[in-house]
Amino acid sequence: MPKKIDENKVEEEKDTKEEIDIKKLKKELTTYIDNQIFDKFNFELDKVNKKIIREKSRKILLRDLIIILLVALCLYLVYLLYDNRFFDKFFIKNTELKEVIKEEKKEEQATSSEEVKPTLSELKEKYASLLDNIYINEKSEYLNDYYKGNLTNELKLYFVLNSINIDNIIKENEYSIIEENLLNDAYSSLYIDKYNAASFKYNGNQVKYISLLKSYISEKVITKNKTNIQREIYNIQVTDDEIIIKTYEGLVKDNKLYNILDNSNIENYKKDSLLNYKDKLNKVVYSFDKNNKLLKIQDK
Repeated sequence: MPKKIDENKVEEEKDTKEEIDIKKLKKELTTYIDNQIFDKFNFELDKVNKKIIREKSRKILLRDLIIILLVALCLYLVYLLYDNRFFDKFFIKNTELKEVIKEEKKEEQATSSEEVKPTLSELKEKYASLLDNIYINEKSEYLNDYYKGNLTNELKLYFVLNSINIDNIIKENEYSIIEENLLNDAYSSLYIDKYNAASFKYNGNQVKYISLLKSYISEKVITKNKTNIQREIYNIQVTDDEIIIKTYEGLVKDNKLYNILDNSNIENYKKDSLLNYKDKLNKVVYSFDKNNKLLKIQDK
């Protein structure tokens, strides 16, 4: 006798099978959607990456172009420097380099001196005062030494006394006293050599050195030195080592002009510039060092 089929059980199995099919469908659907989203995402990501790569490539290209332009500019500048012989100084010998630099400095100095060469008036304003104390009375015992360029120790002391303020000399009734340190200091400001104490004459006035007192005593009261000798500066030269002042000098007395050494009268003197009589006057050249100290006097 055949078995009786349980309808309830059949229905239950059917429902179970349908439930399994729905889960499978849901899983497949989910997988499909995920794959679609992933593919879309990868597509968009690939587009972004390609865009970034293109932008980066453009920047790299621009950078390379700028570098190429800079290199080209540097090469052009190097060429200009080479064309102007800028690099020669780095490839020649040291001795040659020194000579080149020396010549260039000479040219610069020459150009500079030509551009700003001072006038005689400007030089006089600056250097004429160097002669303020370098003068002599026409009756001095040292007149010939002066105008023959014989700068003796006595003549140097004569100029030193010219430079000393008369108020600093001690005056007695019949004579004057000069402290040695006063002459020593004044000597150092006028000359480069060492002071050497000695007796000398100051326009007929004997000035004796007394070593015991470390002072000079004159036979008569010392007064301010005066002279009738006039000078006119006609040239001043300034070198690296010296200041050279050139003058014409003559004796003017009683409205007449005389040559200082031979005392000859120069005719037709009109109280005008000594340069108008320069051929008959005494030409004197004074040389000073860069510290304004007297080096020598020359009769030219």
